[in-house]
Amino acid sequence: MSEPHYSSTTTGWREWVSLPDIGVSWIKAKIDTGAQTSALHASAVEEFSREGETWVRFRVHPWQRSEDDAVTVELPLHDRRTVRSSSGHAQDRLVVLMDIELLGHRRQAEMTLASREEMVFRMLVGREVLGQGFTVDPSASYLGGRPPREIRRRNRGRAEGGAEAAHSAANSPLPSSAFMSSAGNLESRPPSGDAPPRGEQPCRRSRRS
Repeated sequence: MSEPHYSSTTTGWREWVSLPDIGVSWIKAKIDTGAQTSALHASAVEEFSREGETWVRFRVHPWQRSEDDAVTVELPLHDRRTVRSSSGHAQDRLVVLMDIELLGHRRQAEMTLASREEMVFRMLVGREVLGQGFTVDPSASYLGGRPPREIRRRNRGRAEGGAEAAHSAANSPLPSSAFMSSAGNLESRPPSGDAPPRGEQPCRRSRRS
């Protein structure tokens, strides 16, 4: 049962979130008020039948600059949508239901599966989730805190301490307060020269995690 949403939690324009249903403890997401439905980078997407119902099998890649630690997921098909990008390009996508943990709050999301290989963020959090108790400060980043340094390096494709250690940290379960527990890592404003983008851009260069 979903918890009631009596107040709003402020989120920045980008945050680290988790996908507890599929065992992804850390993934960097753009908070996108221009998108109704959340979107997740997925590869090897295929439909199959299970007990008379349509399911979807796909692979999730949590890191922005690495294919390491990919997770194979199987979920019931929730819907099919035609999604139109800001440039006007329409694309048919499959939709699954999946929980998102954002700033310590767990919400169910309608998640479209898309190829985001060339985009800066492997995930977008859309208005359908944000309407469940969140407001967005477009001048802020990482109000829920940041993961340990080895996770941030893993996200940039520069794992530290060996692949086994990074994989273990990436998939370790998080306490419900994990995103708010590292007060020393919180920031209310993006660093100088790191203003929110006017529109999502293809990934061209390394960015600070």
